[in-house]
Amino acid sequence: TYTPTWVQAGGTQPAIGNGTLEGFYERHGALVKVTVRWVAGNSTTFGNNANDYRFSLPYIVSNAVAREYGVAWISDASSSGALVTAQVRLTAGLSYVTLAAASGLIVDSDTPITFADADTISFTVVYSTQ
Repeated sequence: TYTPTWVQAGGTQPAIGNGTLEGFYERHGALVKVTVRWVAGNSTTFGNNANDYRFSLPYIVSNAVAREYGVAWISDASSSGALVTAQVRLTAGLSYVTLAAASGLIVDSDTPITFADADTISFTVVYSTQ
């Protein structure tokens, strides 16, 4: 396991509060499989919509990788019960991922849903470290 961080590129930073942010990984040589699970609590603050959310990875993405992608699931716990997919973006030389909604917009405090208590984000990605 590892403890991922959740930040914004700038602006008012989010804070997990009494929510849950957990990460799991397996490494086999240069390949890393990472799963991140984020659940908002009633004291979670979501930053502002100034910049994209970033979730840290346990290892830096290989410089040989132009860009890799995975899929994230975003669940709205409100009465709408929406389940939305987003693209997980990994960029060469970085140790974090960003998320982009199907519309192409970055995932932030109010895209693709307005985040609130009990909403979730989860994703699994596999990437190379060399």
